[in-house]
Amino acid sequence: MKKITFLLFLFCASFAFSQPGTAAPTPTNASTDVISVYSDAYTSIATNLNPNWGQTTSYSEVQISSNNTLKYANLNYQGLEYTGSDVSAMEYVHLDYYTDDATALQFFLIAGGENHYDIAATDGITTGQWVGIDIPLSFYSDAGRDLTNAIQFKTVGNGTVYFDNLYFWKNPTAAGTDTSLSDLTVNGTTIAGFGSLTSTYTIELASGTVIVPTVVATTTDGSATTQVTNALSLPGTTTILVTAQDGITTNMVTINFTIDPTPTSAATDPTHDSENVISVYSDTYTSIATGLNPGWGQATVYSEIQINTNNTLKYKNLNYQGIEYTSSDVSAMEYVHLDYYTTDATALQFFLIAGGENHYDIAATDGITTGQWVGIDIPLSFYADAGRNLTAAVQFKTVGNGTVFLDNIYFWKNPVNPLTDATLSDLKVDSETISGFSGSELNYSVVLPKGTTTIPQITLATKSHSGASIVIAQATQLPGDATVTVTSEDTNTVKTYTISFSVDTNTSCDGNSTESQQGSFSVGYNYAFQTLVNGDLRITFELLDNEVGIVGFLWEESPFSETMMTNTSGAIFSADISGKTNGEVVSFGCKFAYAGGSVITKYFSYTVGDTCGLLSINNFDAEDLAIYPNPTGNNWNISTESEYINSIEVFNVVGEKVISMQPNALSTEIDGSALIPGMYVAIINTDHGSASQKLVKK
Repeated sequence: MKKITFLLFLFCASFAFSQPGTAAPTPTNASTDVISVYSDAYTSIATNLNPNWGQTTSYSEVQISSNNTLKYANLNYQGLEYTGSDVSAMEYVHLDYYTDDATALQFFLIAGGENHYDIAATDGITTGQWVGIDIPLSFYSDAGRDLTNAIQFKTVGNGTVYFDNLYFWKNPTAAGTDTSLSDLTVNGTTIAGFGSLTSTYTIELASGTVIVPTVVATTTDGSATTQVTNALSLPGTTTILVTAQDGITTNMVTINFTIDPTPTSAATDPTHDSENVISVYSDTYTSIATGLNPGWGQATVYSEIQINTNNTLKYKNLNYQGIEYTSSDVSAMEYVHLDYYTTDATALQFFLIAGGENHYDIAATDGITTGQWVGIDIPLSFYADAGRNLTAAVQFKTVGNGTVFLDNIYFWKNPVNPLTDATLSDLKVDSETISGFSGSELNYSVVLPKGTTTIPQITLATKSHSGASIVIAQATQLPGDATVTVTSEDTNTVKTYTISFSVDTNTSCDGNSTESQQGSFSVGYNYAFQTLVNGDLRITFELLDNEVGIVGFLWEESPFSETMMTNTSGAIFSADISGKTNGEVVSFGCKFAYAGGSVITKYFSYTVGDTCGLLSINNFDAEDLAIYPNPTGNNWNISTESEYINSIEVFNVVGEKVISMQPNALSTEIDGSALIPGMYVAIINTDHGSASQKLVKK
């Protein structure tokens, strides 16, 4: 008995664990020739081993023979962040990997952009042993990477992969040609980010500094020499010429001194009345920002500072930066305002994200003014005309360069003269405020559930100003329009609100498409809607394009929301949505994000509870057709008294056949034990005809 237990343990262990039996080989490069990101053999500069980039990879750090090792299980993609480093003097980036099952493996260097070295395609993947890879840094620099500012690695692939010894390295320097430094001080303190072979530094000095700092350079080889040429003024550049012992080999080290660009005064306080403002970020108003520094993979250095006790956003080394806020209907507003300050930015774009995104290019449209606070008022029509849904604004994104300060980011509108006000403050249809209502929005489309014959009624139209007058004209047919005409108190302004009623003609719960609202599909995607027995709505999207590292996000059109979907298999993503009611028309799409990009499907409408025609078969008049129990936990019994049941086909609500049988008997049993809970349709064929019946699996 003991022997059997031991063998069973060995069997389970051999299949449950694939961890390498030995650690990766210890590197032998001299530390002076290495910039290590992750390795026990050196002092390493990794700052975040598991950044949240939306990956589904299961990350962990394990010990193998007392050696720290990275484990990426179920790899799709995984990031690794480290201190920004000048690796231009290095020649290679090294990594050791181990896998038993990976068939795809790519290694990205992120340095002013990204590109990947495809290990699987270039070298092939060797399984069951540690493999060392040395990628020439010229591979990345030739593709445009800035080797003076390497900041991140990204790995894309599949299976389970172990990594160790990730470092940059170069071949040893020949005797007499060493131009490296052992120390470099500014005003007596070792310069931040010092590296023996780093050739460029940028030092930000305090605002108001006028004296050029004292720089002292110490060579690694005592026989080498240095010549320091100080900056003539500030901001300015100090250079150090290092000459090797041979008197021929040289290296120039550059220190760029900049002055802290923080403005000495805060942005001007806004003067708009709060009733005409929806504020995202401003001390002047109550603001709705929920995330000032969301993790979108940006390289921007974010901070919130105080200038004259006023909270201000600072984006240093801006590439892009997001702001998240409570989803808001801003359709009644006219502008989005922001104040910016910069001394060095040459590019600046401002994105509104509301059912998609597009940008207003400040640099190209207005030009960038430096050294002073600048207020920008962007008409919201600019974004609405590009397809943004102003009833569901959720995020801002700023794209540019340099260091930029932002304050007073809010939506606003001009005040309305009561005598000329011809707007509504509420509009109800069948006692419910119409979806997406805004006083400034005059046209609405209402899609009624399939089969609706009763014409909805406008039950309430509330004037914004009591002196205005209204006339309501109800719809007289379906499809048809209902209108509310509002005349201002001075009778000079007339506005007509129109509600267009139509009846849903949706007959498809699933399908295939290549249509997109952002990006483009080369092959396309599948989609499916299903109403479950518990009333929840199950939505499924499958990407057919050949991409890696895919993550699915469900987009609801109104009110806009984004929900991460569950990866059920391959490139298939699913989400269950609660809170919807039978007959309600919903509209959803999917954002597929993957390594190197993203693309968003069109929105698809679906009527909750719709079985999409599966119950449309004309039933025969079968005597005593009985189905029991229904609902059931496992099986349904089906019987008739006089007619043989020739065949039975069972479909789920998206039209997929899940059971097919030919009993040729007066009674039979449908085995539903393998089906998931939900509603199904059985098509029952006899010599007399066909019938369709609902089946419910608990």
